[in-house]
Amino acid sequence: MKKIFMVCYGGGHAEIIKEVYKNLIDIPNIQIVILALTMSKYIFDRENIPYKQISDYYDEENEKEIYSLGKNFCIKNNIDTSIGEKETYLYHGYSLFELEKKYGEKKAYEGFKKLGRRIFLPLSFMKKIIEKEMPNLVITTNSPRFERAALIVSKEMGIKTLSIEDLFGVINERISKEIVNFFNDKIYENVYGDYLCIISEESKKNLLFSKVNKVFITGNPSFDKALKLFLSGGSKEEVKDITICFLSQNRPEKFLLIEELVKIIERKSNYNLIIKIHPNEKKEEYLKKLNKKIDKVIVEDSNLYTNILRSNIIITIDSTSALEAAVLDKPIIAKRNDLIPFKEMNLGMEYENIDELEGMIEKILNDKKVKEDLSNGRKMFRPKRFAGKTIKEIVKNIILNMLLIK
Repeated sequence: MKKIFMVCYGGGHAEIIKEVYKNLIDIPNIQIVILALTMSKYIFDRENIPYKQISDYYDEENEKEIYSLGKNFCIKNNIDTSIGEKETYLYHGYSLFELEKKYGEKKAYEGFKKLGRRIFLPLSFMKKIIEKEMPNLVITTNSPRFERAALIVSKEMGIKTLSIEDLFGVINERISKEIVNFFNDKIYENVYGDYLCIISEESKKNLLFSKVNKVFITGNPSFDKALKLFLSGGSKEEVKDITICFLSQNRPEKFLLIEELVKIIERKSNYNLIIKIHPNEKKEEYLKKLNKKIDKVIVEDSNLYTNILRSNIIITIDSTSALEAAVLDKPIIAKRNDLIPFKEMNLGMEYENIDELEGMIEKILNDKKVKEDLSNGRKMFRPKRFAGKTIKEIVKNIILNMLLIK
């Protein structure tokens, strides 16, 4: 019996691990253990996927100091405990305990004040977990903190590791250097698994190849559902009027952008607007901000794919859900950003100022060359097979020792 240990945070990272898990459970003689961090447990609960939490590894008899440290810190700093008080206190307690031990209490708290949870890297705690689980393979996404700690510790222990990039491998060098310089410790530098799964050829431009043994272009497993829908013909829903879908995010400029889009649809008799809010946002906030009932504006808090499919154009700041819209063959308008190269990959147009939006909408709808270029870009980006199945084959080969780390 071989064991796989998977670690992930919530949101898109948990969606990746969820899809990988669904594929891996078909492999004979495999045991899978998932460490679900923070909000990820809700995704696994919804799918009836078993998991463990930090609290499952807590030694109450010998680690009361860690619990108290986390509790006092969370109460003092008004930390949200919606995932559960015990889990929240331990999440902070283990990390802070190691930071204080390594750098001193003053430095640790200065670091948190300046850089937030990005300084968390609980190596000793992750070593305790991995020594207890003793897996043959550790799988993570590309999140820092506990996921990075799992990779570092596993490599030191000689355990094979695989990490999955959610986007295009862009490293925020400014933040990385800031943490390294603050603690004068290179342990915070970026790290990959021995085997690395990336979303597309474009990602290779951003990788630190000196830190990678083997790279596989697999796509993003969290996009598999969109690909399945596209291949089934479900993406060909007829759209009568011109419908614009704004994939909102909790960003300062979101309401300025919505205000501009409302002005545009009010000037166009056959335009409608769907505001698809982020799962962490509240619908009431948007309804209140709109201030009046506008028949041509709908605020939605669920059914991402349904709202994408009923739209002609997807507008976003830099939401990763826009990439799922590309898989579903929808053109995109996004803000120019460093994380997702929409324009470079011909997935959409990029704006710098919101007053450019109306002109871009017109081009996407009426410019034959723009429509053709964007259609070809989406076709190139769309995966040819399901990422979860591709990663399953890679994992099978790793487990069976058919791949060698050089």
